[in-house]
Amino acid sequence: ITERFDKEILVPSLPGARLIRVAAAAGTNDGKNLHGVICDELHEWHPRKGDAVWNVLTNGTGARRQPLILQITTAGYDLEGTICGQQYTHGQRVASGEIDDPTYYFHWREAPADADYRSPETWAEANPSYGVTVHEPFFRDQLTKKTEAVFRRYFLNQWTTSEEIWIPETTWNACEAKDVDLDPALPLHVGIDMAHSNDS
Repeated sequence: ITERFDKEILVPSLPGARLIRVAAAAGTNDGKNLHGVICDELHEWHPRKGDAVWNVLTNGTGARRQPLILQITTAGYDLEGTICGQQYTHGQRVASGEIDDPTYYFHWREAPADADYRSPETWAEANPSYGVTVHEPFFRDQLTKKTEAVFRRYFLNQWTTSEEIWIPETTWNACEAKDVDLDPALPLHVGIDMAHSNDS
């Protein structure tokens, strides 16, 4: 039996046992002795502030013999500069056997990189509950309302290289000219249009 309140759930039969919602603000969660941490939508934990909160919460499990850290998220767009990207990369390396980490369980569903994001077969492959809790009409509707980058991240669980895609990936990939040989004796010039942030 539990007692439910606005910001916490108590278990009266287990003194001290409670589930609390904590603020996602650095400097507000230090000193906690946590048995379990649930990090929801980790892709939204932005660098600096999110890193500090994640470090404090996960460090707070150090005094527990069997702590559990559960990370739930869809894909983001920054594999190197975010906690989510770092956790995804570590998980992929564990899953492939490149890293031996028996304390880290990783399960990730995503559409293949070369799959057509507009195809119902791709939607079904990336979504285990396709046809049960989410249905084809929803995806068809979202195709008309979301950008390709947003659709790929939220509905196919694919990482993108930027928050938005200026040129659709299929169009960009079609521009590749494999039979072009550059003459090393001639000068080569490259023009790059960059914004003030994020492009790098």
